[in-house]
Amino acid sequence: RNDLELVTSGAFSEIGLMRQRLLEAGAHRAMMSGSGPTVFGVFPDDRADSVAIQGAADRLRLEYKENVFIARACAGA
Repeated sequence: RNDLELVTSGAFSEIGLMRQRLLEAGAHRAMMSGSGPTVFGVFPDDRADSVAIQGAADRLRLEYKENVFIARACAGA
């Protein structure tokens, strides 16, 4: 939970738009990190889904250019 997300989203509609795009791309959850401007999505950690995750990243890059990254959590995270 990020209490600041509500305040920041009110001032910058892009936060909500980015969250929605991530959810539409298949993220189970999406939220703002810290005080922004980073928004992240949590996708299933299944090797079979890696093609789908790459496809989602490619679609998001059409809109957000080089600002889209794929990261994997550490074991046990």
